Amino acid sequence: MKRLPPLALVVAVAGCGASAAPAQRVLVRRARDPVALTPLADGGFLYAERTTGRVRRVTATGRLVARPLARVAVSTTGQRGLLGLTTVHGDVFAAWSAPSGRLLVARLTPSRRLVWTGPQTNTLANGGHLATLPDGHIVIGIGDLQGRRDPNAGSLLALDPNGPQTQTPRVLSRGWNNPFAFAADRSGAIWVADNSPGRTPERLGRGDREGAPRIALTRKTAPSGLALSDREIFICGFVSGRLDRYAVDGDGTSAKPDGDPLATNCATGVARLRGGALVYAARRGDLVEVRP
Repeated sequence: MKRLPPLALVVAVAGCGASAAPAQRVLVRRARDPVALTPLADGGFLYAERTTGRVRRVTATGRLVARPLARVAVSTTGQRGLLGLTTVHGDVFAAWSAPSGRLLVARLTPSRRLVWTGPQTNTLANGGHLATLPDGHIVIGIGDLQGRRDPNAGSLLALDPNGPQTQTPRVLSRGWNNPFAFAADRSGAIWVADNSPGRTPERLGRGDREGAPRIALTRKTAPSGLALSDREIFICGFVSGRLDRYAVDGDGTSAKPDGDPLATNCATGVARLRGGALVYAARRGDLVEVRP
């Protein structure tokens, strides 16, 4: 895996109209199946290698740390693998499909401890993305599991990071198809860009409350990642390749498209770093920094 020099810049591809494209910087070239980009307090970030089960760290200067932070044994059939990362007070937590097929959530550092044994996974629509709420609870999205009967299917759930693996999660919202692209802000508001099967519209809406409005996304994107700023939402589309920007309305319950895409080669995730820059996983696995 090669990394470009810190000052190597590439320019966003065409698709941004007459306005100047934001400058991009490739931090890691050809990362292996990168997902679950997770900002760190020091300005760096973590990412997961979905098919190897390894957790990797990139420093605030853009340097990939050679030694993986942790590794778990994963099942990788279909969309299974190491699916989610988040931090709680500096401790690293992960969600993955184990060789048994079960979706597990555990603390990986500073020591390992299983937090929750989730549902049996399926080939598609497992969810598994993680985020952390201001009170320290962990949010996990569970997909519809392709129709598998499970009480948590199609939900966003809150887990106690200090709870037993047999804990009963608190349901935050239901009725999602595959809530993999979501993030929580400093107030605890959760925004979800929901994947959908077939011709059912993909939706964007609040995931921390039942009954909040959900708007149809303007195009078929297959949302793979979502990041938040104070009044903006950034959505990475696996099918569209677009890193789209949405403006949040005044009351914080809905959003609308806002301008041209920031990139047209986004693939498997996006996160907002401490300094305000975005990092996204591009085609071929490149991890790219862009400043909106």
